Amino acid sequence: MNAEDKHQMPSSRQTGMDRFKGWSEALKNVVQICAILVAGYWTYYKFIQIDVSSLETHAHITSELSWHRSPNPKDCNAEFTVHVENEGKSPFDVLSVHMRAWKFNSPSREGSAAIFVDSDEIEKGPTFFDKEFNSGRLVGSYAPGVKADYSFNWAVQGAAHSTALFSADVKIKGQNKKGREKETGWTTENWQEICGPVTQ
Repeated sequence: MNAEDKHQMPSSRQTGMDRFKGWSEALKNVVQICAILVAGYWTYYKFIQIDVSSLETHAHITSELSWHRSPNPKDCNAEFTVHVENEGKSPFDVLSVHMRAWKFNSPSREGSAAIFVDSDEIEKGPTFFDKEFNSGRLVGSYAPGVKADYSFNWAVQGAAHSTALFSADVKIKGQNKKGREKETGWTTENWQEICGPVTQ
């Protein structure tokens, strides 16, 4: 037996090694494909599902109502302040602010611990103020993080057992979850008994 014969691997053992290498290559390819699929799904989820949905308009609209003394002892001044804040990642535009106000008789509890005040029913009645503002008064563009407020003021004649309801309808042009332009309406309102509680 020569040296070449001594180092020659048996054919059965060589075939087994070839199969093992083939399986290893196949498994390696499967793992690589799975990694590509996982990476592709994560990219889709993060940049399409998460990032695109974050483009949706997130406006925060609130209001507060306060009463102040008036030089006329028969009146008091109502101050209705509306706050607008962009809490999202995309800009939006406030197109208009529609202000309305109603006066109505304060409901009597008649011994009840609480009463339900239906603002929808009140708003079916006549208003003592109804005006839409298309410029100034909060109308404009809001970049992410920008906020603004505006106080609307009225001199209201005092009346016993009377309540006032103030409402602001804010029309906004922004984006939906898919980043497409859309217009939405936001309403904020407050009501209190006229002239109370009064602050300086």
